[in-house]
Amino acid sequence: MATEELPSPLPSSSDSASSTDATASGLSLTTNHAAALVGYVADKGIQSDSIVELCRKIARFKSVKVPLPCDMLGEYIALSKLVTPITGVSLVDSANVDQIVKPVRVLTYLILGIVLLNVMLSAWFVDIAEPEEGPLWWVLQTQRYVLEVVAPFLWGALGSCVYLLKRYSDLAEARIFDEDSMQGWGTRILLGAILGGVVQYLYDSSVFTSSGLRLDANALGFLSGIGVKVVYGAIEKTISALGEAMNLDAVRKAPTRENAVRKFLADAMAEETDADKRQVLADLLKKVEPKQSST
Repeated sequence: MATEELPSPLPSSSDSASSTDATASGLSLTTNHAAALVGYVADKGIQSDSIVELCRKIARFKSVKVPLPCDMLGEYIALSKLVTPITGVSLVDSANVDQIVKPVRVLTYLILGIVLLNVMLSAWFVDIAEPEEGPLWWVLQTQRYVLEVVAPFLWGALGSCVYLLKRYSDLAEARIFDEDSMQGWGTRILLGAILGGVVQYLYDSSVFTSSGLRLDANALGFLSGIGVKVVYGAIEKTISALGEAMNLDAVRKAPTRENAVRKFLADAMAEETDADKRQVLADLLKKVEPKQSST
């Protein structure tokens, strides 16, 4: 009886070509993603013919980090549809979320360290006599004129970091986190820092304290970093209100009305035959003529 020739445990040249084709098509899937998806579907007790077929094909490889061959995409897609929005990529990335979000975590530690240093130095200098010279004087000047000034910006950046870490954690818990979710994290933190520092100059903190809770510049910065969209929306509304208050439309229309008045007086003077009336109209026309700036 003829036996079916099984592929080599290691990827053959044909498998490598298929893998290359899959990767070149813009796919970043590996057999590790397929194996994770199979395990998740099996754990949930979902029955599908695609599970058996995909398991059989995965068994060809000793390594689970091989690019997913094109002949396995059909079963992978079929299983993904059963558990959408969870995918093999999201299962693997959710399990490795701590490593993937490490840049955000490291930046959070750095900003938090600077913020805490400023808070501790501020409390320390309150309890001691103000130094007038020496190393402590330089530390005091740095804390007072550098750290205190940038503190709201740092608190805004820290708020954005907290928001991002919480969001990534929630996605990973639901097993729908993937590395693409991190796109734009640097921009988000930058916006949080800018809004956190600027909001104190745009709004009086008392407008946020109707319940009696007092918010200082650092607290406003932190909350602005967490709610970047909310603060940006408030700034846009402020700009719209400012435009209405300045009555910019009326300012733009004013020259048009003056031109209409001058045209009316000029036409009336051209039609008037009485010399005295023509002189009165001429005097009025001179008064509404635009003044020439002297050079």
